[in-house]
Amino acid sequence: MIDFGLYCRIAEYIDKLREFSGLGDDAELFIQYLVEKDEGERAVREFICGCDRRTVLQLMDYFGPDPKVSGLLKGRLKELDGGTELVVGGEGPGSIRPEEPSFYQYLCQMIERHGFSSEAEFYKHISMSRQTFAKLRSPDASISRNHALLMTVGLRLNYQEAIEFMRHAGYVFRGSDKRECIILYVIRNVNYTLSLMEEILCSFNQRPLVDY
Repeated sequence: MIDFGLYCRIAEYIDKLREFSGLGDDAELFIQYLVEKDEGERAVREFICGCDRRTVLQLMDYFGPDPKVSGLLKGRLKELDGGTELVVGGEGPGSIRPEEPSFYQYLCQMIERHGFSSEAEFYKHISMSRQTFAKLRSPDASISRNHALLMTVGLRLNYQEAIEFMRHAGYVFRGSDKRECIILYVIRNVNYTLSLMEEILCSFNQRPLVDY
């Protein structure tokens, strides 16, 4: 039996921080990085590079002079005030963030990268109808949270890929949601498949990812 005790306690801690600090989902994800500790400075920098000015100021107020994060936050604020976006792994401070692809373009890149020969092979793998998948081709298409989670698991993404995939879909993992805590724990700690994830969710009386 997989022990979710520690992870659930982390989720509860994050939820309390959010409640008392008044920070939003972006800050919650950042706190999650810090609490879990083992993703390293690069993961924290990647997140900060996606924060807007309001979130940076909230985080600076919340963490104060904490040496772990204050320098990174001040650097991000300087970039925002200078009218440029900092890119991790780019040409250094002042690099301009290139325009991101649409979610559909990004999804197609991930489908190819993770070994699927076609879109059809992928949407059949996750038991999604052709009509539902086709709607994603529209430039203004939106994707439901559950479908974003289903695709994340169906692609068998690692932890960092999963965080990035959900961001492209317009979401973050919610530390206060038991189902998403379980999904994220399995992604981080188990060599999983979609069927195994469904079994684990079922064993915890959580809604499955596939809409039957």
